[in-house]
Amino acid sequence: MDTLLNVIPVKVKEWKSLVAEIESGTNRRLREGEDKAFYALRDYWKNSHFNPEICQKHLKTIKDNARYHPGGWTELKLFQRICVDYYTRDKDAFVAFQKAMGEGLTATRLKASPTTLSFEAKGVSKTVKIETDGVSYEVTNTAHWCRIVNKTETFFQIKCQDNTGAEGSCNIIVKSGNLEVSVLVKQKAAVTLQPAAQILPPTSQYCRFCGRKYNNIYSKFCDKCGKKR
Repeated sequence: MDTLLNVIPVKVKEWKSLVAEIESGTNRRLREGEDKAFYALRDYWKNSHFNPEICQKHLKTIKDNARYHPGGWTELKLFQRICVDYYTRDKDAFVAFQKAMGEGLTATRLKASPTTLSFEAKGVSKTVKIETDGVSYEVTNTAHWCRIVNKTETFFQIKCQDNTGAEGSCNIIVKSGNLEVSVLVKQKAAVTLQPAAQILPPTSQYCRFCGRKYNNIYSKFCDKCGKKR
């Protein structure tokens, strides 16, 4: 355990770098269910109690999804290793890691702009600007039709997939220290093209006024009496 305590400053720095890389979605993307386990582990150090069992459950979820990441996901594996070391082995190590993670994270100001984003059915990227006096901020998103890309210290981008179904909406949660704001994301439903109306000829070929047969079955007027059919 002494070894774990001695390297905590290094592990905290590594942890933050790994989390930022995984959240960016630059090269890979968390699967449904796997993302919730990741967010739970990412934020678990904020809990007041040491509970290895629940952490092991989340770690198993991530491990079970490893086969869906061909070639392996190095950052996610290193993230899991730190979780095992500081979340599941020893309470004193957990408390020390928790204390180190919490240093300097107090924030008194957090602003996201805009707080509502509307997307057309065609998928594009839009930017959310962040202002905070905290050391860093975290973004949580569990919707799979949009994802977080290009996260920096002052902004992040939300990219929506092309919508082929109904209108969708979700809330993206932004946290810095003990502050939290949400960004509402809405995407319009897929556009459905209606087939062109078919022009059908009148049911009768004879004028109901004078009885003459129409020369043009699509004509609206009788060419003999001039009355509208």
